[in-house]
Amino acid sequence: MIEEIINKITNSPNIQASDGDNLLGMDYDVFHCFESNSVFEVEEISHANNNECMFDIKLSVSKTTRELHELVHAIKASWEFLQYRYFEASSLIVSKKSAVFRFVTVIGENQFYVTGKIIVSGTVYEKLAKSA
Repeated sequence: MIEEIINKITNSPNIQASDGDNLLGMDYDVFHCFESNSVFEVEEISHANNNECMFDIKLSVSKTTRELHELVHAIKASWEFLQYRYFEASSLIVSKKSAVFRFVTVIGENQFYVTGKIIVSGTVYEKLAKSA
């Protein structure tokens, strides 16, 4: 379902992909949001020249995180901070190897959008998922 929504937005003639200062602003917010969250360790934040996934965010779980629900809550709270209020759609898939959060958000009518994915993985994540 999320892929269909992203596809619809990225193919809309009335909405443009974020770029320039707008994308730089989101980049700053993404870095600040995850770098300052005690649940995560930032592994990599990169940009792709792909409108369907502009941000590729790789995180691991900090050693102080004790339960998987803390991670899920932290992802959702982070998204509340990052998303544009006009429109957002997202999905979270939690498996034994990783949690994958896909998103799209639009800043305003006929304006611009941002897409991306967050992948949380690593040994701490796998231990938490195994015990959940």
